[in-house]
Amino acid sequence: MNRRQAAMVVALGLFLAAGGAYLLLRARPRVHTVQLRDGRRLEGLIIPYRQGSYLVQSADQCLIIPQSEFSRVDDARVELHGLSAEGDAPIEYETFETIGVSGEVDIHATMRWKNPHARVLNRVRWGYARHEFGYLESLRVRDSFGRELPIEIQDRGEDRKLVSVHLDRPALPGEEVVTTTSYREKSVTWRDGEEWVFRHTGDYPDNRLVTRTVQLPPGAAILEVDPEPLYRLETGERPLVMWRRYFLQGERIPWEIRYRLPSP
Repeated sequence: MNRRQAAMVVALGLFLAAGGAYLLLRARPRVHTVQLRDGRRLEGLIIPYRQGSYLVQSADQCLIIPQSEFSRVDDARVELHGLSAEGDAPIEYETFETIGVSGEVDIHATMRWKNPHARVLNRVRWGYARHEFGYLESLRVRDSFGRELPIEIQDRGEDRKLVSVHLDRPALPGEEVVTTTSYREKSVTWRDGEEWVFRHTGDYPDNRLVTRTVQLPPGAAILEVDPEPLYRLETGERPLVMWRRYFLQGERIPWEIRYRLPSP
């Protein structure tokens, strides 16, 4: 089911719509002008995040900001009671990816959302786009207790598959559900002469907040990172790069690392 993410307005109270976070959102949210109490001015999307805070997604950064830090939105003053918003809290998708010396990438990913129903939830579901079908060959799903869960893969046309995960421990109404997936990716890293390239472009089948941490091979030297990451650590062992962004459904924003491996 699709939902329209309506414009952000100043109003009484805070409406944080956490229900239905796994539903597909096709409408592009409105871009707002945000003035923060510390004087910063931002242009971007405003997305409900967790109780009392919002994501502000500008062209080059994704910030998590408490409602008390907003001063003005679209030139209208924000009172101390905060903002009122319509929309779904985002699916949170966090990965830790380890690149091998031959370019293979082992990925561990955590997804979390809340049970939006007034009933117990016995399974969770999410989609995979065509370019992600290769993940399903090695896909494993575990719950927050580390137990591997049974999965069912269903076709949804030629360009999408749906993965249903059956929960051993059902989720209560309003309770957060956390699952961890692991799989191997074979197409995001390749050799370019004497250099190696890692690139991920997004293109998710639903709206989601993505935090992606990439660990390079031992001894790798980073040559270039684009766009500027949220965090970067270079050591003599395994450099780390971390990005964060709120991706709209189907949005393609290339994240790229160029690096060189030590001579044999």
